[in-house]
Formats: sequence, structure tokens, C-alpha cells
Amino acid sequence: MPDARLSRLLPLLALVFLLAGCRTYGSDDTEALTVVALQESVEQFSNAYDRARAVQLPKLQDAYDLVLIEMEAVLYNQQARAQHFAEHGGSYRDVSRALGAFLAEQARVRDRMDNVVRLANADTTLTPLPLMSRYQAVPPAYTQMQAGTN
Repeated sequence: MPDARLSRLLPLLALVFLLAGCRTYGSDDTEALTVVALQESVEQFSNAYDRARAVQLPKLQDAYDLVLIEMEAVLYNQQARAQHFAEHGGSYRDVSRALGAFLAEQARVRDRMDNVVRLANADTTLTPLPLMSRYQAVPPAYTQMQAGTN
């Protein structure tokens, strides 16, 4: 008896696993809407790049310029890829992956930009920390820095 139930259950389980692996890929105009979302994200990133170019950070201008160069490279790459998708289209999978990659690249560059701006605006004065115990070793260079002699 158990073999009869198992023989009926196996095709049902196989069908469930088969259907669970299937995906639905939106409607007929999903690719076009995703291409529009690609172009909008590139346009917003371009506006952010224009605003970022106007910022001057005297403390970390070199690091900020490196991030601007990276931001410009990402922008030109994404503009070319968005133009390619606008002209030639693409499958739902390709366009969706490109949109995810665009947003991830933009977030990565924005995070680097935010880190540089945060560091440039940070208070960099050293504050001495209290000793945790009387047995804690203090490097001689640190005590010389506190005393102001080198």
C-alpha cells in the first residue's frame, strides 16, 4: 500500500516543484516601463553629478575629485547602456538586471561621496581617552604629542 501512495504522490510533488520554479515576467509593456525607469535613474544621477561638481571641500578636495571622476565614469557608462536599451530594447530579464545594476552602482558611488563629505566636515581634534587601569602602557610618542614636543 505505501508504494501505491508514493507512486501517486511523486508526480504531484514533481509538478509542485516544477511550478514553484516558474516565474511570471510582468505584462507586455513591462520592458518599456523598465527602460523608462532606467532613463529616469540615469537622469537623476546626472543631476546629482551636476550638483556634486559645484561642491568644494578644502580639507579633502583630492579625495572628493577622485569620487567625482568615478561618478562621471559611472554616469557615462550608464548613459550609453540606457541609450542602447532605448534603441534596441531587451528582454525583461536583461532590462531588470540592468536597472538593478544601475541602482547598485549609483548607491555605491553616493555612499563613497557621502563618506568623503562626512570626513571633510568631521571634527578632527584629538581628545585624550582616560586610562582604563593604572597598568595600561602608554606609548612614548603619545605622551610627547600631548606635551607638544617631538
